Amino acid sequence: MLDTPNLLLIHDGSIAGQKYYLSLLLPWLSHHLSAVAIAVIHWGVAFTLLLSAHRLPQVKLRPFIKLISAGLILYGVLSLSMALVTQATPAWLLLVEVVTLLVWSGMVIVVRSLLFNLATDAPSTHLVQINQQLEQKIADRQQVEQSLRSTAEQLRQALEFEALLKRITDKVRDSLDEKNILQMAVQALGEGLEVCSCNAALYDLTSKMAIVHYEYTTSFTPVQGRVMSMDNTPWLYQQILARQSFQFCSLFPNPARGRVSMLVCPIMDDNGVLGDLWLVNQADYGFGELELRLMQQVTNQCAIALRQARLYQEAQAQVKELQRLNTLKDDFLSTVSHELRTPVANVKLATRMLAVTLARRAEAFEDPSIFSQSEELGKLDHQVREKELYYLKILEDECQREIDLVNDLLDLQRLEEDKIVLNIEDINLNEWLPKTVKPFENRVSNRRQSLEIKIPHLLTPLHSDRVSLGRILTELLNNACKYTPPDEKIVVEVTTRENQAKFIVTNSGVEIPTRELPHIFDKFYRVPSTDPWKQGGTGLGLALVKSLTQHLGGNIEVQCYDNQTRFTVQLPLVAASLADSPESAQTKVMEVAPQVTP
Repeated sequence: MLDTPNLLLIHDGSIAGQKYYLSLLLPWLSHHLSAVAIAVIHWGVAFTLLLSAHRLPQVKLRPFIKLISAGLILYGVLSLSMALVTQATPAWLLLVEVVTLLVWSGMVIVVRSLLFNLATDAPSTHLVQINQQLEQKIADRQQVEQSLRSTAEQLRQALEFEALLKRITDKVRDSLDEKNILQMAVQALGEGLEVCSCNAALYDLTSKMAIVHYEYTTSFTPVQGRVMSMDNTPWLYQQILARQSFQFCSLFPNPARGRVSMLVCPIMDDNGVLGDLWLVNQADYGFGELELRLMQQVTNQCAIALRQARLYQEAQAQVKELQRLNTLKDDFLSTVSHELRTPVANVKLATRMLAVTLARRAEAFEDPSIFSQSEELGKLDHQVREKELYYLKILEDECQREIDLVNDLLDLQRLEEDKIVLNIEDINLNEWLPKTVKPFENRVSNRRQSLEIKIPHLLTPLHSDRVSLGRILTELLNNACKYTPPDEKIVVEVTTRENQAKFIVTNSGVEIPTRELPHIFDKFYRVPSTDPWKQGGTGLGLALVKSLTQHLGGNIEVQCYDNQTRFTVQLPLVAASLADSPESAQTKVMEVAPQVTP
């Protein structure tokens, strides 16, 4: 061991002292260098094992590794201490240390190999799990990103559909025209959704028909104007009439369109289904929830707009009808005033003329000289009597005209209020018809007209009201005589067949203009410029004929052709009231709408 006191005494700073110090230190270092190296190697191995133990995933092996490291550190300390205590390291000690070092090195190699195997093989399952977790997280993140993109796309599409719905709603609400409403909706939907076709149909539920009125198409064959029967595809229209919206794809290719995908929504309101709205696209296209919702909202808006448009049209029709009724009222007041005033004026004039005639007669008889002239007196008396009879005839005719006008008005009022009592009885047409026509023979003869009656030898008796039937035929003959020019013919014909009696009155030489035919049965209506005899009239005759015919359970029609006008009245041989009960046989009225044929 180095002698430290001596070293301190010798070390006086001189060069000789330094050399002496080095001569003592170098042998010491050479003798103990192997021990220091062995200690450092043990410590290095120990620290290496400690670092490896901290990175080892198996926690249970860490104490064992730490114990080995502590042993290596302790052995290195002991080896270095023994080297410092002894002046020289014995050969056997060096041999033991070397062998020990080799043993520890082998153990370290084995432990490192074990650690490496544990670090590489043991955590493989854990690494796989970690890898799977990472992959799952990546997949979840991708799914979330995809969901976010899908949500963003749906939101964008929803905003576009909302804007499209607002445009359609604004357009249809601003229109009161039924055609424009559906056409604008179809056009906007077709362009906004970029479908191959969009069309709208309106329903006629009475005849069970669907008519395609409006269409937008880019590539398909147009179907606008097509009429479809609901009975041909009941499975389809039953769902639509049940207020269901649905999409489907055709199983068999359509000859014009091929296989297509379709979405249909009913156009409906609280009162029922008005029609339907269709979207048509290629067969591989699927309509989404947003498109279905958009279609339903559009159809709701269209239904509201259609109902408003129809209410507006009904209101306009009512306004026109009120205007027409107001015109009829004015015409009625004008006509009645004229018809009432004319007979009164004629009566007043005839009364004055009769008064003048009577005054002249009185003056003549006051002259005494006239009695000496019997011949002059007789002549004057004859003239006065003729004038008196003439004026009396005027008074009688005008009074009758006044009475007829009032009676016609009262009869029409009672017919409209259904207060006419029918007296049903058996009528022998072979006897009744000639008697009814007889009064017109003189009138026809005076106007150079001809009157012909066509009646079979034996007719089936008619069970009806004699007065009403006579009024019908009389009015038709009056009408024929009034409008038939001279040298023309009036033909009255009656037949009975298939439980019906048919009365036909035909007059030649005149036709009613086609535009006037729908109005000839209106009250106070007269066809202008067709009265060659300038007789005038109230315009109540044909209105009475129509009402009486309806109350007898029949109908009337008019036809104009070949310079002829023909009125045909059809009545049941047995009145409807007789088929029910004896108590109501005289009062029941059967309502039948008239049929006017141009």
